[in-house]
Amino acid sequence: MDLTFTLEKDRKQLLAVDCRIPAGVGCIAIYGPSGAGKSTLLRCLAGLEEDMRGAPILWDKHEFCGDRVGIVFQDGVLFPHLTVRGNLSFALQHTPVIGLSHPLAEHSMSSLVNIFEIESLLELPVTKLSGGEAQRVAIVRALLNKPDILLLDEAFSALDKRLKRKLIQFISGLISKGLRVVVVSHALRELAILSDYFIHLEHGNVVNSGSAEMMLPRLQLDADTLSSESLGEPVFSLLAVEPALGLSTEHGTDPIKEFMLGEVRLYASSYFTIHDEMKIRVDANHIVISNNAPGDSSMLNQLPVFIEQIEKRTDGRCLLHMFTRTEAAPQRLYAIVSSLSIEKLNLEAGRHVYASFKAH
Repeated sequence: MDLTFTLEKDRKQLLAVDCRIPAGVGCIAIYGPSGAGKSTLLRCLAGLEEDMRGAPILWDKHEFCGDRVGIVFQDGVLFPHLTVRGNLSFALQHTPVIGLSHPLAEHSMSSLVNIFEIESLLELPVTKLSGGEAQRVAIVRALLNKPDILLLDEAFSALDKRLKRKLIQFISGLISKGLRVVVVSHALRELAILSDYFIHLEHGNVVNSGSAEMMLPRLQLDADTLSSESLGEPVFSLLAVEPALGLSTEHGTDPIKEFMLGEVRLYASSYFTIHDEMKIRVDANHIVISNNAPGDSSMLNQLPVFIEQIEKRTDGRCLLHMFTRTEAAPQRLYAIVSSLSIEKLNLEAGRHVYASFKAH
C-alpha cells in the first residue's frame, strides 16, 4: 500500500503524505490534534478533493475487494428531506452484487438495523435525530452500500459508552473478516481496538507512522505529542489473554469473566477481540503495586511483573514501565503511582513486584 500525495489550495500546502504501509494491515488509524488535517486526508482518500496531487493506493484488490469506498463523516451527512428508512433505502438502491466471501455478505438491512439499534428511528425525519442517532444511521447507510473500504471520521464520537463499545467491536469483527478500514479519532482507546497501523499527523504532515504495537506507547507517553492523558483518557495497556474454563461467572447484572495469562488467572467484566486475539484493557491509574504477593484482596487481579523503567511525570507522579512475568511471552504494562509510593516501597528499575487491579 502506498499513500503518497499532496494537497494544495490557494498556493498553500495543506497535506503532504508519504507512507508505505506493509501488507496485511486491516485498519489504518489517523491520529493527531485538531487542525492536523485528519478529515482532509480522509476526503483525499475518498476522492473528494479535486486539488490532490498523486494517487494513493489503499489496498491491493484481493478475493472480493474492488474499489468501492464508503465514508462516514462526524455529522452523518444524511439526506435531510428523507426519513431514516428513506436514507437506508437509497443506499440499498445502489448496492452492488457481492460474493459470499465479502465481509458484509451476511448482513441485510434488517440485521444492521437491529445491531445498530435504530428500529425505532426508521420512520423519523433525520432532522429529528440526535447526534448519536444520526451517526448510527450514517454508518448503517454506508455498510448497506457494501463497501470494500470504509472511511470513518470520528464516527463514534456522539455515542454513549455501551453503544460505542458494542459497535466498535462489531466493526472490528468486520475487519477480521477482511473489510478494510481507515478511521480518524481523537480517542486512542477506540483506535487501539480497531487499528493495526497508525499515522500520526500534525500540521498536514506525517510526524510518524508504524504498527499499533510500536505507535501506541509513543502516542500515549511522548510529552511532545497529544497524549491520551491530556484528553482525560488515562494511559492504558492491552493484555492478550486466553479464555479460562468456565469463562463467565455471574455477579448480579455484571458478569465477571475469567481469563488466563500464562498460569495466572485474571478477571474482567469485558474484553475485546482484536484481529482474532482476545485482549483486556488495564488503566495505568487503576494499578496498585506491592513488593510481595498480596494474597486475599478485593483486587482480584494480582500479576507478577518486572519494572523496566520509572519515569517521573511533571505532575509529581511516576509512570512505571513494566513487563509481565508469567509462562506466557512478556507483555508491556503501565502503572501510575505517586513519588511517595516509589520512595516507601523502594521501587527501582530491575525489581520484581506485583501489579494488582480490579476487574472492570
